[in-house]
Amino acid sequence: MRQDGADVDVGIDLLERSRSEGLDVIGSCCDAEIVTAAAVRGRPADLGGLRTEAGLELANGDVVFIGHSIASLVRRLCASGVAADLSEAGDLTHRLEGLVCAYTPPVLSLWPLLCRARIAGAVADSAAFTRAVTEYRELAGSLDARGHLDIAHGLAADALFLSDSTERST
Repeated sequence: MRQDGADVDVGIDLLERSRSEGLDVIGSCCDAEIVTAAAVRGRPADLGGLRTEAGLELANGDVVFIGHSIASLVRRLCASGVAADLSEAGDLTHRLEGLVCAYTPPVLSLWPLLCRARIAGAVADSAAFTRAVTEYRELAGSLDARGHLDIAHGLAADALFLSDSTERST
């Protein structure tokens, strides 16, 4: 599903069908991949399955895969720009932060930081966006988390980050 071409659409269709028929592969991660791939392809995405699975995993305290799933859901909610979706994104991020703060591996803190950056960007809060992106980028760098570093660099190129950096330097 992370490739270009018509096969991606076939992959999305197969995963959606498998999920609707009860195939549960890695819980919310499968739903997150469907939602992400659909967004990239410009296809509508049903967030219901991801909301349900992620909610169950949060309630059960599953920390291993939940960060990616919540970050995918938060990204889609922020993209809508709807106040209720932004509120839901904030609530999910808060719940994720509460879950991962109980664990010591700092890598788990990357996901809530990414969510905070996306929410701040969605509401055009340049100061909060810059703080979250800076912290996210620094933590990703210290952990040599290259995928997260790539995302952080992309976020740092955003106009909100650049405008806040310029305001602070003047």
